[in-house]
Amino acid sequence: MKLELLDSFGDMKSPLYAITDGTHADSFFTASANGLVSEWNTECGVSSEIRVKANGAVFSLLYDETTKFLWIGCQQNTIGVVDIEQKKEIKNYNVHPGGVFDIQIVEDKVISVGADGNAIEWNRQDASYSRTIPLSDAKIRRFAFHMQEKTLAFPFSNGEMEVVDPVFFNSIEKKKVNDLGVASCAFHPKKSVLLTGGRDGEIHLWNTKKKFDSIMNFRAHKANVYAIVFHPKGHVFVTGSRDKEIKVWDAKTLDFLCGGAHTRSVNALHFLKNGLLLSASDDGSIRLWKILR
Repeated sequence: MKLELLDSFGDMKSPLYAITDGTHADSFFTASANGLVSEWNTECGVSSEIRVKANGAVFSLLYDETTKFLWIGCQQNTIGVVDIEQKKEIKNYNVHPGGVFDIQIVEDKVISVGADGNAIEWNRQDASYSRTIPLSDAKIRRFAFHMQEKTLAFPFSNGEMEVVDPVFFNSIEKKKVNDLGVASCAFHPKKSVLLTGGRDGEIHLWNTKKKFDSIMNFRAHKANVYAIVFHPKGHVFVTGSRDKEIKVWDAKTLDFLCGGAHTRSVNALHFLKNGLLLSASDDGSIRLWKILR
């Protein structure tokens, strides 16, 4: 198996922190440290007309295809919501002191997390505020939602993790999962397993059917694991790290299959619906990859 580099995008000047789906099947949005949010086309390799200047560095992005809203999470304690069809910002909130690190759709809600250790629930249809759920005093960089098992997993920078139900946020399990802290997580699409990525470069596997007991762990990288994403078909998953490397793993055997790299930290990974992989880095580039058998 081989990870083939197809193209590279970006100004090569500002670090890039976030990637999300675009308005078309062959497009995607990216966000950078200079506050610029752009939509790119994988076919022509140029930025489209949709360009948003946010307030400070942008750490997280979410494009909701149903509502046509683009959610933008910033370092400067703000979330902005842009109506792509109207091409204007419709909401702007001052939330998550220290930065907004992740924004995801959870059924009929949107949930954001950040440096304050809180989760904020938003109404998906009109982007209005719903409620704040305090979870920890530590940062939350990523969280994961399992649609079938109806669980949300929130790993914290202090190495703890809490699993809750997505309706009432009642705690299902809380435990220490890494002594140095956790920066990424993902539910396995074909097994009752949660994967977490730690500051020590290790991937831990947890049994979702047995109180999230430890299954195993292995050294995947030489530094913090910033991203874990599964291929749309679920047969492989990919990790990205501060050590500049991208690695592809067999989702069944956990064997290392192939890899690629940036010249600086890999901050985000994202699979397009067609199975192509995107990576964003501190080196200011977005790279487009194809996994070849």
